[in-house]
Amino acid sequence: MFCPTDRHALAVAPRQQAEKVGRLSSRLRETVLLDNSLETPRVATIPLQYDSRGERYLVWIDRVGGYLLCLADEIVIGQANGSLADADGPDLGLQADLSRRHATLTRREGQYVLSPRGAATVDGRPVQDATVLNHGAEIGLGDAVRLRFERPHALSASARLTVASGHRTVPSADGVLLMAESCVLGPQPHSHVRCPQWHQDLLLYKGTGGLLCRSSRPVSVSGPGPAVLTEGPVAIPPGARIEAESLCFSIERA
Repeated sequence: MFCPTDRHALAVAPRQQAEKVGRLSSRLRETVLLDNSLETPRVATIPLQYDSRGERYLVWIDRVGGYLLCLADEIVIGQANGSLADADGPDLGLQADLSRRHATLTRREGQYVLSPRGAATVDGRPVQDATVLNHGAEIGLGDAVRLRFERPHALSASARLTVASGHRTVPSADGVLLMAESCVLGPQPHSHVRCPQWHQDLLLYKGTGGLLCRSSRPVSVSGPGPAVLTEGPVAIPPGARIEAESLCFSIERA
């Protein structure tokens, strides 16, 4: 005899499987390296398991600039403590007239949500409650701070913040990368950091125990240990320097 609860179970199971596949597909899209020189996209084969709470790095790219790389799903934006990084201060500290915890920016289900604790605007409109940010949104904090929010890569949940008002970040950086699973450095307009003089894309992504990178061409990674020359995925220890034919950058903990 067929029970109604059996019918319900049969209906729910495919939906659960579809949701599981959807989540997996989303994570895989984050690891695709879109390099026009490749016939097919390359996908990272290392499991994406990483505890990124509060993890921050400084990425120094030769002839481009420095970027603060934030791996957490939520960052606090506020006034920096002088000119030095503060372990108890905001994740994104600004030398500006703000409160110490002026606002939080949260990545949630593929969207970014601004939750202000002090005076804030989005595209010139005052906001007091949690507000979803769209690509190109301008965030106003306090009386003078202006941040530009962008999601340049259509297949990535990672985003970029640029200080449009000229205020300095602590530590000093030209921009802030809010990294979900991966971000692309390269010459293309969709890169999270555009490097016009590079001849290749490079993918930074989260792997078991730390950051990894891969590219369509061999790269050399030097750090505390001996240099590694590879075409495949390679771990990036803090303090490492990555070099290839046209690219050169270093990563250190912030």
